[in-house]
Amino acid sequence: MRTFLTVLLLALPLTLSAQLRESIEVSVLELDVVVLDRDGKSVDGLTSDDFEVEIGKRRAGVTNFYAVKRGAIVDEHPAGSPRRAGVSGETLLPTTVVVFIDDTRLTQHAKARAIDALKEYVAANVGPATSAMLVRWNGRLDVRTRPAERAGPLIAELEKMAKEPAMLNDSERRHILKTIDEAMLGITGHKYAHSVQNAWIRMIGYADREAREVDQTLDALREVTRLAGAFEGRKSLLYISEGLPLQPAADLFEYWDRMTRARGVEGLDADLMETIARNAGGGYNQIMDGMRYDRSRRYHELSRQAQALNVPFYAIDVGGARGLATPGVEEIHRIAQISTTAFRANLQDGVRMLAHETGGRFIANENDLGRALAVVSEQFDTYYSLGVRASASTRLAKVSVKVKARPELRVVAARHRKPLTRDEQIERAVRSRLYLAKSENPHGAEVAVGTAANLAGRCVVPVNVFVPRAKIVPAGGAQTLKLHFALLDELNQESDVRTTPVPLGPGDLSHPLTIGVRPGRYVLSLAVSDPSTGVTSYLRRDIDASGCR
Repeated sequence: MRTFLTVLLLALPLTLSAQLRESIEVSVLELDVVVLDRDGKSVDGLTSDDFEVEIGKRRAGVTNFYAVKRGAIVDEHPAGSPRRAGVSGETLLPTTVVVFIDDTRLTQHAKARAIDALKEYVAANVGPATSAMLVRWNGRLDVRTRPAERAGPLIAELEKMAKEPAMLNDSERRHILKTIDEAMLGITGHKYAHSVQNAWIRMIGYADREAREVDQTLDALREVTRLAGAFEGRKSLLYISEGLPLQPAADLFEYWDRMTRARGVEGLDADLMETIARNAGGGYNQIMDGMRYDRSRRYHELSRQAQALNVPFYAIDVGGARGLATPGVEEIHRIAQISTTAFRANLQDGVRMLAHETGGRFIANENDLGRALAVVSEQFDTYYSLGVRASASTRLAKVSVKVKARPELRVVAARHRKPLTRDEQIERAVRSRLYLAKSENPHGAEVAVGTAANLAGRCVVPVNVFVPRAKIVPAGGAQTLKLHFALLDELNQESDVRTTPVPLGPGDLSHPLTIGVRPGRYVLSLAVSDPSTGVTSYLRRDIDASGCR
């Protein structure tokens, strides 16, 4: 994950990058779509001619097409060409599932059930076509495994995570409800101003803390979405929790309002409320509205990022089916009733919106978590990929995909997408290879990593990139190559992707890099790209700078 890892590129003319600005027209936008019938089952057997696509308000023709079932291409052909079916087994497309376990929004019982189901899912599904990555959030983001195609290490890590404490506790919320009850039951005038004020201030404090925690969780999800977006092929983020509030403490504000109405005091005594507002800070009406805690904008920011990165968001409320709550012993004497339906909706609506907007799925009220995982798993690796013509743009464009003359079929896809520039595609590929040992080398490039050393108080690693001139296609008279690279440390923290231009001479290219790092071990992912042709080589090397002191 990208946090504090800083990489310095030393003794290089970085200012030359301004000379390499280029305009690259992106002509094809890839759309991954899932088609479901009325029972929610995936529909196969469709062709490119069955789909109708609009980008913005314009019809977009399908230029290429393939259908994937359980991670294997079963039909692939350019639009207008003969259909080539039955190719399963020839091509496996990588599917990467990033499992985000949110301990801050899980009880221990629900977490245990979720991990048992995840272990079964991993054992049955992880393999050559599907890799999984585990991330834990407990107020700190912890990448527990890199993408793995073997079930054993993943299951072992899940078993470790099962022993770590979940953090969701409802006791503070219940105590605040009790404080509100006691304050409201005693209202006869200014005599009880202190207890009402105390109840109100405690509620505001709770809402503030909840809002900060939700913001931190959404920030963590954004970072993991950014990570998942770098992977090639189909990628998905699976969020495991018991819900995440759209509007923190909304149920408490609603209960306060019901209590004041039930007491027939319509906002309570004006002088009393003025005192509360003055002591709590701000105006009473503004605070009581509770809308200042609404996190809709933050959810939409995450949604747009996920759509730009083509990462569908899946979520399972592992709390399972919950009926309408009946009052417990401590609630029997309450004046107003708590709306459990509204409380649950507040926990689910933001997550449901993320799934809907990004082309994923949200499952709630399901006690059989194995069945829930099977449902979302089918959408992970069984889908259609449509290539459509789209103009290059830095903005997300609205996308609409339908199956012609089949209104009973529902298409699940991201609501907005953005074409990628060539540099953005290369950056994602560089980052994905920090985690996946995959190389492509049409340039015949070589990367030599020297011994790390202390230079003027800084740990530096010499790296040399060699490219034979004969392998550089002379089309367009390429005068410059680009080097793109990033590092990953032992804590799975990424650096940014750095890009530097390298002028070409008449002979072979031999270009030194001097990279400044902290002492430790790293993975280096490096790309050599030819801007004139788009041909790119990707290489990966290990760096040991642990002895650099």
